[in-house]
Amino acid sequence: MNKDKLLTNIVVVNYNNWEDTIVCLNSILNTTNLSYRVIIVDNFSSDDSIDRIENWGYNRLNNSIDFHGDRKKMEFKTFEANNDEFVEEKFTHILVKSNRNGGFAYANNLGAYVSKLFNINNSYLWFLNNDTKINDRTLDALIDYFNSDNYGLIGSLILDYDKPHAIQAYCGNLNKWTANTKVITNQLSIKKTDHIYPVGASLFTTSEIYSTVGGMDESYFLYYEELDLSKKILSNGYKLGISIDSHVYHKQGATTKSKKNQKKTNLAMEGYKYRGLLRFYRKNYPKLTIISILNLFLKSFKRMMRLEFKHSFYILKQIFTSK
Repeated sequence: MNKDKLLTNIVVVNYNNWEDTIVCLNSILNTTNLSYRVIIVDNFSSDDSIDRIENWGYNRLNNSIDFHGDRKKMEFKTFEANNDEFVEEKFTHILVKSNRNGGFAYANNLGAYVSKLFNINNSYLWFLNNDTKINDRTLDALIDYFNSDNYGLIGSLILDYDKPHAIQAYCGNLNKWTANTKVITNQLSIKKTDHIYPVGASLFTTSEIYSTVGGMDESYFLYYEELDLSKKILSNGYKLGISIDSHVYHKQGATTKSKKNQKKTNLAMEGYKYRGLLRFYRKNYPKLTIISILNLFLKSFKRMMRLEFKHSFYILKQIFTSK
């Protein structure tokens, strides 16, 4: 099959953040590339996200799916779409409403599963954060780069949402001997490609490859799912890459409400990071698991030296209770 002719299924996950989601969706629908379908997965929002997105999508969404835990039984509700441009099934846009918040990996896997219901053949699969916007070349650049080599998973150049759109990240990097992760903002710093991974704000692959590696590991509720997915992609003989011509403008921390300048750290969000790190090492580097534990002990000690006792003890709790 000619990969240039594949449909792109774009999965956008929403959780209590309909404002950013709608901005993201508008930026997608304003692009000239028509060979795509948008699948919005609402991860059991507690606000009025569903009503807001359905109102926005009255002339754009063709189907709404109520998901109640069994992926083999889907309830469809057809929209009265007045805009003929979106009526054609090939370009059906879909809202999926989950009845539980199973985490970021769970929601993306649900979106990928729904994409197969509408497109049983191989397709491109693009996981795009809802707190982003794209330009007219973002998707085309991903497709061109993906087809240039034996890539299994690629990312975009992540830029700050607001002007002057400074570089937020080329990619992520893991030092497995220290268990430290960081984002690479200087292209010249990219050296050890086996530990470099695309940033989760924009992940591009095919449904065939995604199915082959088993999708994202849903035991990561939040954080580390893209690093784990990257490891699986590499172990299946594919390459990882970054399309620097594919620009994604990202509101860092908007989804988790954990921006750098926020004074009070959200312990629950941090907890996902700590447990995710332990999970990642136990799964991918079992003989080096002690490194991840020592990394968290060091973090706990630093918090204690700053008199942040609550946070320090919280980290220790994750070490001794995480499975």
